[in-house]
Amino acid sequence: MKHYYIALVAIGLAFNSTVNAQISNLPTKSNATQNVDSIIQRNAAENVSKTVYTYTDDKKVSEELVYTWNASSKDWTNFSKTSNTYDAAGNKTAVITQKWDGKVWNDSIKITSTYNDLGRMLSNDLRYPLVNRHRVEEYTYNGLNIVEIYVDTTQTSKTSFTVIQGKIEAEYMKNGQIKSYTNYNKNSNEANKDEWVFSNKQTYTYDDQGRWSEITLDNATYQLGKWIYSYTDNSELIQLYQRFSADADLALLSETLTETEGENPVTTTVKVKNYWDNENPEWVVTSQTYTYYPENSSTQVETLVLENVRVYSQDGILYVETPDNMSVQVYSILGGCYYNAFVSGSAQISNLQSGIYLVRFNQKTVKVRI
Repeated sequence: MKHYYIALVAIGLAFNSTVNAQISNLPTKSNATQNVDSIIQRNAAENVSKTVYTYTDDKKVSEELVYTWNASSKDWTNFSKTSNTYDAAGNKTAVITQKWDGKVWNDSIKITSTYNDLGRMLSNDLRYPLVNRHRVEEYTYNGLNIVEIYVDTTQTSKTSFTVIQGKIEAEYMKNGQIKSYTNYNKNSNEANKDEWVFSNKQTYTYDDQGRWSEITLDNATYQLGKWIYSYTDNSELIQLYQRFSADADLALLSETLTETEGENPVTTTVKVKNYWDNENPEWVVTSQTYTYYPENSSTQVETLVLENVRVYSQDGILYVETPDNMSVQVYSILGGCYYNAFVSGSAQISNLQSGIYLVRFNQKTVKVRI
């Protein structure tokens, strides 16, 4: 079954390059206008990363700081910093991403973008100084449809370069939803080097609520794979099917279940079943993400997920969740003790006035706003 896994990687890369352009990387509350304050991501055992956002006066992201978790020091360390620049019309004209090397920030990605009078992007110039890569993207429009032509050049030695040329035709419906992406590459035949050769096509269908119901990926001769989506009020299930060859049947490769709960933080749990090496797999939690909003709590003040203990507030109630029996105290910012007990599993502390409280456990202290 390992050949399925290899093909999955190829399909996943093609799929993600398209999908990422369509999905904002900032989750938003369905019933609020608050921007995200910060996001903590965990795997099954410990913290992985934290992202903190800063905004302009008109609620556009001006800076994004990413930290990674240092398991040895039990603390966050710098990883990357992204700064955005906007023009008077609100178009993002420049992006600079820097990576931390332990001492200084080094430019990793520099993007410059241009737009027409309607705010439609005309070009992207992307430079990757750390890997000597340069990509230029140019966009043209025909009604709702977009054509992108790109040239991607990487310097592999002092005198050698790798050049990839491609074209993406994006077809949209009248409601603004994507209908299909068609990918082309330049002909490798020298005699026909200016011709575009079809590579693959991704086609999208939707349910009656405008959510993805199915995405298919086809090459010139057969369907490579498809993603089938189903939903509940707080979950999304994606089933990935793949065909390894033209004469093979589509096979279920994996299932990914994403569940969300809470409001501040919004907890997103991702579980996966991989069928490529197991006919009867069990769900495996691959990540948990905690999204915070500034109205109640902020990881800019303290880390609110430590040693598998979660501390958060919602609807005026303070929640403490522990993996085992643990002594927990809650103090006001002025020092008054409002709770002192052993917690095994979870505790809900109510009747607290609005304000900042200190929660102590295992010689650790975190701040939370009620």
